[in-house]
Amino acid sequence: MEEEPRIGVYVCNCGINIGGVVNVDEVAEYASKLPNVAVARPQLYMCSDRGQTMIKEDIDEFKLNRVVVASCSPRMHEPTFRKVIEEKGLNKYLFEQANLREHVSWVHSNQPEKATEKAKDLVRMAVAKSRLLEPLPQHMVDVKGEALVIGGGISGLSAAKNIADRGFKVHLVEKTPNFGGKMAQLYKVYPTFDDPQELLNPLIKDVMEHPNIIPYLSAEIADIEGYIGNYRAIIREQAEEKEIEFGTIVVATGYQPYDPTGEFTYGNHPNVLTLLELHQLLRDDGPTQGNLVTPAEGKTPRSIAFISCVGSRQNEDTVPEGKKPNKYCSRVCCTGMIATSMEILEKEPNTDIFVLYRDLRTHGKGHEELFTDFRQAGSTMIRYTEDQIPLVSVTQGSEYPLAVRSYDTLSGMNIEIPVDLVVLATGMVPDDSAAHIASKLHITMSADGFFQELHPKLAPLDSVTDGVYLAGCTQGPKDVPDSVSQAFGAAAKACSPMAQGTVEVESTISVINEDYCTGCGVCQGSCEFSAIVFEDKPEGKRISKVIEALCKGCGSCGSACPSGAITMLNFKDIQLDAMVRAALLEG
Repeated sequence: MEEEPRIGVYVCNCGINIGGVVNVDEVAEYASKLPNVAVARPQLYMCSDRGQTMIKEDIDEFKLNRVVVASCSPRMHEPTFRKVIEEKGLNKYLFEQANLREHVSWVHSNQPEKATEKAKDLVRMAVAKSRLLEPLPQHMVDVKGEALVIGGGISGLSAAKNIADRGFKVHLVEKTPNFGGKMAQLYKVYPTFDDPQELLNPLIKDVMEHPNIIPYLSAEIADIEGYIGNYRAIIREQAEEKEIEFGTIVVATGYQPYDPTGEFTYGNHPNVLTLLELHQLLRDDGPTQGNLVTPAEGKTPRSIAFISCVGSRQNEDTVPEGKKPNKYCSRVCCTGMIATSMEILEKEPNTDIFVLYRDLRTHGKGHEELFTDFRQAGSTMIRYTEDQIPLVSVTQGSEYPLAVRSYDTLSGMNIEIPVDLVVLATGMVPDDSAAHIASKLHITMSADGFFQELHPKLAPLDSVTDGVYLAGCTQGPKDVPDSVSQAFGAAAKACSPMAQGTVEVESTISVINEDYCTGCGVCQGSCEFSAIVFEDKPEGKRISKVIEALCKGCGSCGSACPSGAITMLNFKDIQLDAMVRAALLEG
């Protein structure tokens, strides 16, 4: 005989996030009177130890077999509450969460009475669905003990070595002929002024000689398919192809510098450089053997202007036609700009340095102290505004080849600076391989074009695809220490399922009724995760089959299926119908 639902409902204040708008006590009181609700309680923070203990104790006291938490987004704490009820012996899929934060209090902050009524509606709908929830089976998949790391910069190298040191085989793929990435092109890394080669060379040597690392240079991922624990890829290295199998992936494809062509006369005069190009001039192995000279004249510059925020924090009005504005801060440009100017003053103390900036953002440990030193070094600082960016022009008949014009908010004056060299502190943009990798791995990209993490606070290293982890600037602009830290974290995440040998995958997936399936393939075309394949049956019938480890339960296939053969577990029609009826107060 089927067990009668006994539901516990818990309404969270979330500090003042919800309770500052919604009358939480009133919602809990309302929920206590709904059918099959055995207990309903308000709580300041349901995700706290006290809140979780409350649920566990009520499961024992009230013999609960369903739990509803009305709090924040399920994306944030659904795993938390699932684990709570699982520890008390309930199937974790007998849990339902109503979102009173994003769906109610945050969007109706000026309508507390109406917000409270809407909260009651959402709780009533969640309770209606929870009555019809079913325990779902646990799906486990085996995990191969090898990993793939895509990208051989400082993040990829660090991740690969970290994984290999734990005893797992690593395939490290780099698209260029050398390891080291953009860090290998720098003159110094800041704020410590270390030589990047002294940091990179021992790491590269360790990677190349590591018995558990197989390096691929001048290589690319020709194809990749599979799911967590069971991936397969074809690596094309110098016209030769090799097929490999592995269990987890770390994506560390890095970034590329913003191309300022068409801005500040870059590309029209050789004395207008990017900060990275200036670094290459300062290097001992650079085109001038480390001597700072102007590219056009070959002379030591008397006057240099640095311009910040080139390719970062842009708006539509100031971006050249045909370019997409990058509205984010690239985080490292300001520190790189002021530190490089200090390096130049140390080499050439008679050089006049002008730093044109919007806001100096010296983010990171030791960076603010570097800024303090910079202010005492003798550079002239000029602050410009977002809507009045500096203008660079080529001069005729002047002893200086370039002129920079800008409005200075500090003095309230329009100024013109004659200079020998203009240096553009360009921002970071996604690597040009990002879109290709994203399509192959079915991972999402944020609006700025970098890879999107699963959750910025609770899962900053995970992608939306199980078994694929993000490291370094592939996820967004960051400096070397942050990139290495994230690489170590991604490596640990990649090692965890390999060490376990098996991993559980989500059970709220689609299932296909073979009797109804006609093999039309519409579901395959609608699936963003390549989770549906064709399967040939002995009687000659071809039907669709769901790869459980790939399915995300998004429901696209179910809505597209013309024969109604697809059902979404725990999102069945009868469950959704109950929610709709509850919303309309029909049941």
